[in-house]
Amino acid sequence: MRNNAFPKGQTWHFECADWPNAAPSGVHLNTLTLMPEVGPEAVLILREERKFMSELREFGPFTLNIKSGVVRTSAGPMIFMIWWFPPIVSHTPYASYELLLSPFLPPGISQVIEDASRQTHLHMVILDENHEVFDVGEFKNVYDLGALLSAAREIGDHLESYDFDKAKQAFFHEFSMERLMAL
Repeated sequence: MRNNAFPKGQTWHFECADWPNAAPSGVHLNTLTLMPEVGPEAVLILREERKFMSELREFGPFTLNIKSGVVRTSAGPMIFMIWWFPPIVSHTPYASYELLLSPFLPPGISQVIEDASRQTHLHMVILDENHEVFDVGEFKNVYDLGALLSAAREIGDHLESYDFDKAKQAFFHEFSMERLMAL
């Protein structure tokens, strides 16, 4: 495991001015350098409205959870990650963001997931609607992304044909957030 924890008792400064494009809304895995002494690391980027994130912060410190796995849809398998923050309201998270992946992972995303699985911590950069840094959170890496990556690779090795867009449509039609959280 690569120790990428923020140094205790030190202040640090983070800017994202060198990003070529604005991050789309939602959650995404990417590679960034938050601390030069650590170098590039796998980072979650969350883009959300500042007002909503301020409301979410009122529930206490950000606690990042994941529900992930592989489901079979009528159009083929889908790898999913639902990153969510408490509280749970009516059996669903107050704030949740899905990240859907094909079993045929492109080399870039496969490498980012592999890198994330080997880090002691997962950092989340929260950007607001103006692409400004709202917060940067640090979470102990207990997300078992290596197992999810292994499952995706194994499934991808056994598929002969696959249409990600059809599987994605089937996923949204066949699986509710409540059902996924109960898996």
